[in-house]
Order: sequence, then structure tokens, then C-alpha cells
Amino acid sequence: MLSVSAGAGKARLRNVGGKCSAGLNRPLLPVLPSVFTGRTELTVRSQLSVKKDMQLITQPIFMIGARGCGKTTVGRELARALGFQFTDTDLILLQSTGLSVAQIVEQEGWAGFRTRESDILHESANAGGSQVIATGGGIVLSETNRRFMRAVGTVFYLYAPADVLAQRLEAVPEEDQRPSLTGRPIAEEITEILLAREALYQDAAHYVLDASLPPPDVVSAIMQRLCPCAAG
Repeated sequence: MLSVSAGAGKARLRNVGGKCSAGLNRPLLPVLPSVFTGRTELTVRSQLSVKKDMQLITQPIFMIGARGCGKTTVGRELARALGFQFTDTDLILLQSTGLSVAQIVEQEGWAGFRTRESDILHESANAGGSQVIATGGGIVLSETNRRFMRAVGTVFYLYAPADVLAQRLEAVPEEDQRPSLTGRPIAEEITEILLAREALYQDAAHYVLDASLPPPDVVSAIMQRLCPCAAG
């Protein structure tokens, strides 16, 4: 069971009973301690080492997680820090169709939307080059997508509790962009969606990070996973 505990001012992900909440045997990878100290600056020597090591990364880095977890914000900051291209599959979908998510769903149904979403994921990842790809929250519903991301790149699951996600979504309403999946209040919907998708996010991810932290700290944690020398 996945839980987030707080102690001495430091939140951390922990794995209760040796299994994640999805019932999978893969242990959760805790966020490195330096993330929780708020230290995001690297020494000059570390910066040079990170830059050199990052040049060796040619596979895409995927951000997955529920709406509101910060995939776009973190992904964009990470891409800037690494000097990579940033790709947002939701944005590409909207730009390529000229329609909002609500309009696509109205015209083609959720099945049509998911097909378009999957096509863009594969096209973006296969385009080549060093890039960070922020995906839609439901991209993991397809087993093909989960297997594909794990096979061709590195997948980071940005986990945040339902109450944190609900607060973020309520602060920046997106009703005109993405219709409700359940018709329920956002807090109830997010809780239900997380319960339904947690196993899928866990299945797709190489790493699980605490996305309730400020974006710069999440970026720092990802950098440390990609290059241990980033820990200083």
C-alpha cells in the first residue's frame, strides 16, 4: 500500500508491507533525501558531470500521472535543465485537431480520443532526439502504451494524493478542456480515478516520485535518478 508520511518536516513515499497499493511486487523507489531538504542547486563540478552524462541520454523521458500532478510543469522545467526538447502530448493533440478535449470526446467518444492520444505518444517518442514527454493522465489505460514507454525510454510516475490533486485542479479549472469522467465533484472523481489507475501507473513506471513537493524539488529528484552525481 502506497502512503505518504511526514516527519521532521520531510515528506517521503514509503512502501507498506513490501507491496505498493496496486498489489504489485515491484517496490516503490523513495525520493532521495536531498529532494526533501529543498536543495536543488548543484556544485559547478556536479553541473559539468551532469551535462556530460545527460549527453549520453538519447531515449525519451516520460512523465506519467493523474491530472494535476505536474507533468507539464515538471516536464518543461526538466527539459530546460537538461537542454532537451519538451513535448506535451495533450497540447499536440489540441493543436493538431484544432479541437478541445471536450469537443473530441463529443465527436468521437473517449475511445476515439484515446486512439488519437496513443498515436501521438508513439509518433512523438519515435521522432528521435533527446526529449521529455509529458503524457495525458489516461495514457496508461492502454497496455500497449505502458509496454511501449517502458521499452523505449525512462518513465517517471509523479504521485500525489487525491486531496492535493483536487486542490490544484480546483484552483485552475479545466472544465472547458477536459470533460468529467464520472460526473462527480472533482475531489470524488480524482479519488476514484486514482484507485482505478494506480496499478497501471505503477506498472508503467521505472521510478515513483512525490509530486506533492514543489516542481524544482521534483526536477532535482529526477536529475538524481538519471545521474547519481547530481546528488552532489
